[in-house]
This record gives sequence, C-alpha cells and structure tokens, in this order.
Amino acid sequence: MAEPSEEIRHVERSRQKMKKSANGTGSVAYRGGIWWARVSAPNKPRKRLPIAGSELWTRAQAKAEAKRLSADYAAGRIVFDDDRPKVVALGGALTVRQAGEAWAKGELLAKYEKKPARRSTRGR
Repeated sequence: MAEPSEEIRHVERSRQKMKKSANGTGSVAYRGGIWWARVSAPNKPRKRLPIAGSELWTRAQAKAEAKRLSADYAAGRIVFDDDRPKVVALGGALTVRQAGEAWAKGELLAKYEKKPARRSTRGR
C-alpha cells in the first residue's frame, strides 16, 4: 500500500486541529453599527436578534450576550410572532396540464386580465 502524499497528510493534520463550536452559543455579526445575534434552538427556526446597546462592545462581549440570548430562546423566554400569513388553497389546485389548457383556451387571460383604468374627463 502506497504512503499518502504530503498534501493529504497536511489536510488530515489540519482537520484534527479544528474544533467544532458548541451548540446553542449563538453567532454574532456587526451590521449597521450594532451587533446582531443569530440564535437557534431544537425544533425552532433560526432567528437574528439585534443586541441593544452593543454599539461599543467587543466581539467577546457580543458572543457572551448571544450565548445568553440563545439560552433564553431555547428556554422559551424569547418568543417571536409569526407574521407570515398562512396560505390555504380553498379551491382545487390546478395541475400543470390544466393550467396549460386554460391558457390555450384563453380562460386565464379572461380571468386575470388587467382592465385599463378609467380616465376622468373632469378638469380638461
């Protein structure tokens, strides 16, 4: 069996040195003059939170606050309103074939055609 090349040995050594960050610590980014924390929790979506009063903080201070915010989010002390509307199709959805046939017959154009705006004749 041939010896691995020097390049392969170098990659393997560098992989051994890398450490995975701890889960639930939150990551930080400096945007628009303040620090933002990206927090996540099991079975919850990732969220980005502005850290109030963080204009002059160091990265280490922001990371410590992000860790606290992440723990609060996981514990349920931080709750977000779901502002996205729920979309429910009331009628039967069209298949691609049905949409193509309706387009060819002109039914879609008749149903969704924009009517020209009426012009007012006053003031002329």
